[in-house]
Amino acid sequence: MGKIRVFVSYRREDSRHQRDRICDHLVPQFGKDCVFQDVDNQIPPGRDFRDVLSERVAQCDVFLAVIGDAWLSMAGPDGTRRLDDSTDFVRIEIEAALARGIPVIPVLVGRSSVPRANELPESLQKLAYRQAISLRPDPDFHHDMERLVGRIKSAVSAPRVATPEPVASPPPVPGRRRPPWKAIVAAAVLGLVLLGVIVYVATDRGQITIVRAPEVAPKEIVNSIGMRLVLISAGEFTMGSPDSDPDAVAFQKPQHRVRITRPFCLGATEVTQGQYRAVTGANPSHFKGSEDLPVETVSWLDAIDYCNALSRKEGLTPFYRVQGETVEVPDWDGTGYRLPTEAEWEYACRAGSTTRYSFGDDAAGLGAFAWYSGNSRTLNVRLSQPVGQKRPNAWGLYDMHGNVEEWCWDGYEADYYSKNPPAADPLGPSQAASRVNRGGCWRLSPQRCRSAFRVGHAPGNRSALLGFRVARVQSGP
Repeated sequence: MGKIRVFVSYRREDSRHQRDRICDHLVPQFGKDCVFQDVDNQIPPGRDFRDVLSERVAQCDVFLAVIGDAWLSMAGPDGTRRLDDSTDFVRIEIEAALARGIPVIPVLVGRSSVPRANELPESLQKLAYRQAISLRPDPDFHHDMERLVGRIKSAVSAPRVATPEPVASPPPVPGRRRPPWKAIVAAAVLGLVLLGVIVYVATDRGQITIVRAPEVAPKEIVNSIGMRLVLISAGEFTMGSPDSDPDAVAFQKPQHRVRITRPFCLGATEVTQGQYRAVTGANPSHFKGSEDLPVETVSWLDAIDYCNALSRKEGLTPFYRVQGETVEVPDWDGTGYRLPTEAEWEYACRAGSTTRYSFGDDAAGLGAFAWYSGNSRTLNVRLSQPVGQKRPNAWGLYDMHGNVEEWCWDGYEADYYSKNPPAADPLGPSQAASRVNRGGCWRLSPQRCRSAFRVGHAPGNRSALLGFRVARVQSGP
């Protein structure tokens, strides 16, 4: 990897002290000449400062937007908000970075959070959808800076898929009828195009070449508390473990085909402690220290209550009808927040894969995607870790393997798969003493973090192993 040039954008009155500490860590990593800051002090006389700022941003590979408590609301001499002034230096810097398409990382200091899109000028609204990283005060600052440096390096080294150039088809021969088989192939290709599988078809001397479309980042939405959700399209997959998997056990078999007929949105990460607190005002978690840690020590019933509370906060009809410990779903097409079904969860976790993990069969690669028993130690103590630090799966979902186990809607029965469950949108057994948990966690082995691994817990059970992520229908917030 060559030199990595980092642009640090900040407001002096908002985060100068934190900026100094950030740069003190970045310079030894990337070199003094590769860390850009205080560019406004270097503008030559007579130059348009807008051009100079844009030029400096254009020289960089990664852009850090340092956001403190007053970053969003800070006013200028005339009393108006600085971000609303098109000549504001910070605004110009971020606009240039977003326009260039380089990685833009919001760096949150103090008690700040990523601004919502409707709080930003239109030219900056894409910032609201960038994955942020929080820097906590000492003693956690150094650890968080290590995460930030790793995020910068991974953002630059991430491979980019190039769109292939279409190959021109040879001109048709006048008077020659099109062979029927080509018409049949054309119809099949059209169907694949409509499904988003094909980017183009090239013919050469009677041969047809089908070129798969490069993977496109799934659509994301962000709700009023900054929670990111990914749109998951309807589809079909093979659920469960094959007999050939040496780690498969009876309650993960037999494999069976399942159709997900309704598109849905699923949290890009597990619900964090900050997101839980923003809705309930509480944080029941055992492990604390960062708002980005996944909330845990929550029961299935707690997760149900959270979904309803989040729905009310967003002005939506609660998805669940709760009476004591009895939970019902009045309408599965309801717009409120809910837990994913077990089938939806595995479908999203696999992200089109058929292997033991979303990234392949070899557990040796798990550490790049998950926090589990092999890498979750901090100061020689195993514990959960802030969400979104590891690589996402192919559909943009983080921590589907490991970190905390995730509650699903379904009741749990060990032999449910062998009872011929519905092939479309299964909801689990109608009566069960336990509820499904998926994904493994920070304390479990690689075998228990596989895509097909499933286990059940009583709905009232609370543990530092147990968290959840939310789902809702396609319409989004």
